[in-house]
Amino acid sequence: MTVAESPNFVDKGSLICKIHDPMGLPVKPRRAVSVALLLLSTLGLPSTCYGDETSDTAKAAARALGEQGLAAMDQGDFARASDLMNRAYRIHRVPTLALWSGRVLLKLGKLVAAAERFREAVRLDPSGGEYERQTTAQQEASQALSELLPRIASVSLQLLEEAPESAVLTVDGNRVSTAVLGTSIPMDPGSHEVHLRWNATERYVSFRIGEGESKTIVLSETKEAQARNASRPTNARLSQSAKDLDSNESSSQSTAGWISLAVGGAGLGVAAVTGILVMGERNALADSCNNSVCPPGQYDALDRFHTMRTVSTAALVLGAVGLGTGTALLLTLPKSAGPRQSSVSVHTWIGLSGLGVGGSY
Repeated sequence: MTVAESPNFVDKGSLICKIHDPMGLPVKPRRAVSVALLLLSTLGLPSTCYGDETSDTAKAAARALGEQGLAAMDQGDFARASDLMNRAYRIHRVPTLALWSGRVLLKLGKLVAAAERFREAVRLDPSGGEYERQTTAQQEASQALSELLPRIASVSLQLLEEAPESAVLTVDGNRVSTAVLGTSIPMDPGSHEVHLRWNATERYVSFRIGEGESKTIVLSETKEAQARNASRPTNARLSQSAKDLDSNESSSQSTAGWISLAVGGAGLGVAAVTGILVMGERNALADSCNNSVCPPGQYDALDRFHTMRTVSTAALVLGAVGLGTGTALLLTLPKSAGPRQSSVSVHTWIGLSGLGVGGSY
């Protein structure tokens, strides 16, 4: 039996076309060409026609574009190389051009598109060109495909509500059927944006995924809401900032409390010392002065008495205020901080020319 007499082939004048039944069942021969053409067009049965070859001019154009694409690849201009290879492949669909088109797509990081092009190379009829060369290209495409598949990322897009059939789903600006929602779909590694819109409702998500990674992405908020949430501090950052602020405030309050206590104690010390000196001056003046009237020779002693008395009173007030303030600051410290050791050092000094308080912290 000749090819034309085979039950899966039909003669279309000068062309012999093989009709492929998608269920793998034999197709009965049709003597009328019109019946065969009707089957091919209306039933959507794929076919391979032998003798329906691309013209020599088209082949030459495809070959030229392919060679230009290879040159662009050698120069590292993969975007131009991809354009040239795709144009060549559209003109002449043979495994070699499909293979190289897939390779340049791979260079561009378009793993999903490259995988599809490798699959096409494997499925194409190798008789469209030099048979041995085309079958070799198919073997290389099959190998490239098996190495590429583990690198392709997988994303499951989930929606927490029902979306109507009229909803429009786009992935990176390309419209995709909503039938993919809830299923795992292949995706190139990198950053992606997904929009889902219906009526006045919008759902949006942006994410990044690595090679071979699998993720479940929930479409749960609008793009504007996600941008607002991204600009807000996270709970962890807020908590840490609050802790740092509390720690700084506690540290400052503790230091101020200890300084106040030290100053208050020093003030009381000065008040005690000057009080003793005031009493001594008063006793000396009492022997020389009558009815608060002192002779000229006691004027210096009288001035010292008044000065000491003023200093003693001021030091007593300062000491009381310092002790009260320091106690209050330490008692109102946050519980987590508690009183802490301080390096405060305060001392008083008294000399013939005056007195003072000094210290460090």
